Amino acid sequence: MLEHHSEENPETGYVHQPGQESETSFNTASSEEMEDYLDQVIAPLVRVLPRSKRTAIRAHLSAQLQASVAAHRELGATYEAAIQAAIRQSGDPELISQRWVVETHAQTGRQSQRQVTLQSAPLLKPPSARGATLAALGLFGLPYVADVTTWAGSNWATHSNNTITYYRFFLFSVPLLAGLATGLVARNRPVRGVLNALGMLSIPAILLPGLLLGLSYANVLIDKNAQFPWMPNPLPGLCGLVPWLLLGSLGAAVGGRLHTRAAALRTRLSRQLRLHRMERTNIGRPSPKPYEITLRV
Repeated sequence: MLEHHSEENPETGYVHQPGQESETSFNTASSEEMEDYLDQVIAPLVRVLPRSKRTAIRAHLSAQLQASVAAHRELGATYEAAIQAAIRQSGDPELISQRWVVETHAQTGRQSQRQVTLQSAPLLKPPSARGATLAALGLFGLPYVADVTTWAGSNWATHSNNTITYYRFFLFSVPLLAGLATGLVARNRPVRGVLNALGMLSIPAILLPGLLLGLSYANVLIDKNAQFPWMPNPLPGLCGLVPWLLLGSLGAAVGGRLHTRAAALRTRLSRQLRLHRMERTNIGRPSPKPYEITLRV
């Protein structure tokens, strides 16, 4: 058998494109965003479904995301826009988790609906409002203590004799500012935290003073003519409860929205910085050498 080497060895291999490193780095950052989304879907199912079922669900969702990304790419979208559009079309990860729990129960029939609900409820319940409640207690409690102890009124009188402006400030501005600060500070459920805090503050502001005042008028345990400077007047609490509830909840909702947008902006900036570092790392790397193949006849 004759063997002949061609004079010019044709070369086949990878051709280095100018933007190949940045596109690869961008694909890595986008795949991380997809993996984070899949983790959010699978995490509530850890104690509900077996590992084999979770693996199958993750593979199914990953295939759907890849197909959606490919479709958006064919329409001319960038990698970042395609990833975000695919995740947005997939829906809320918590709702997807609940749907998989119900569908798995209907298909397998291994557990009753009551057992699935009891197992998944601790994992799918909304986040705790404890942090927001503590923040609102401090932000709403300090102005209340300053007013009930007449400290705020005394300091106001040293600068101005206009009591109407003072009452308007405490009735409208204070709850709005306190609710806004609660929404900016608290991570989860700031409106619920404001409601919880005002409900707790109504005990020393309205319920307890009202009870003591009623006992004094009934001459039970407390003499009506006796003077007790430590017993606050329930009238300020009654007058300010409704405005503080409404304006405090409104301020907390606005502050929570601003907090969410700031967190999303920080996440986007960190992703861009990570992508920029990856691009700078790949700048000095040499391009891959093409493979040399000798054709034999």
